[in-house]
Amino acid sequence: MFRINFNKRAQFFALYLVFLTLFMIGAVLLIYYAQSKSVDNALVSPASVYFVQDENFVAEVYEQGVLLEVYEEVFSSGLSDDLIDNFEEEFCNRFVSYDEQSNFFRKFLFKDIFYNGMLEVDLGGVFDNNLNNAQTNFCFNLYDFGINGNDFVVNRNLVMKKIKLVPLESYSRDEIVFPVEFLYNFDKKYLIKRDDLGVYIEEVE
Repeated sequence: MFRINFNKRAQFFALYLVFLTLFMIGAVLLIYYAQSKSVDNALVSPASVYFVQDENFVAEVYEQGVLLEVYEEVFSSGLSDDLIDNFEEEFCNRFVSYDEQSNFFRKFLFKDIFYNGMLEVDLGGVFDNNLNNAQTNFCFNLYDFGINGNDFVVNRNLVMKKIKLVPLESYSRDEIVFPVEFLYNFDKKYLIKRDDLGVYIEEVE
């Protein structure tokens, strides 16, 4: 029969570690409980995402209407590569016009824009007005136009918005807020077609 003798000092140290561990766990739980009672967490709301999507839809309705109007004016006699520059110029002139619908479209486009690695607020207000043709030049860079068979092709190149999600309701200073930033990407490709029923536009997925 074998008997194992334990050193009393080792036994005491092992029990000490167990009690110390339990004490630390209890202390952490008490601190967490106390803080959770006095400080509330404010969860961010996804409402900003829905607002941007709704504004994007309205802006694209305006965009498509202008594309169709300019198409019928410039290509009234049929598609021609020689008229693509005329289409671009006329479209971008309307892009910077200052009617109510155009203003909404531009405000949506430039708000929170993340362009060339910079936020709109860091661009020195370059898009606030059309000084130095900034908006017109942006339009020329944003859109590509071409002809594919009987279709007129419109590409709106990638644009990004950098948006911060925050709590929708007002919150006090005692609440912990963890804002979330995300990039909202939007580009689009259209085909403008003409048939016996008239001119219409299709979105290409």
